[in-house]
Amino acid sequence: AAVLQRRRHRVAKAAAGTAPPARATPVAAQAEGPFGDPRLVIPGRSPAPFLVGLGLAVAFLGLVFGAWLTIAGGIVALIGARTWIAEVMRESRVID
Repeated sequence: AAVLQRRRHRVAKAAAGTAPPARATPVAAQAEGPFGDPRLVIPGRSPAPFLVGLGLAVAFLGLVFGAWLTIAGGIVALIGARTWIAEVMRESRVID
């Protein structure tokens, strides 16, 4: 309840124009990348992690329903892992 009262008070002050001025963001926090660190870069979009997960799920289903499903899931997982590793290597060369 106290938290809601403080929040309402802050909102009311901001609406009335009596709120204190916003603090400037430090230069370090404005840097690119997560957590303001330019060395850390969020990787691009990729279907590779999904393929690895899907392949492993199908491979484990193959333990119940037959070896052919395990082989098919393993192939999909290996293709996804290979693609994922290739993308990581490509992105690490671009960053360095």
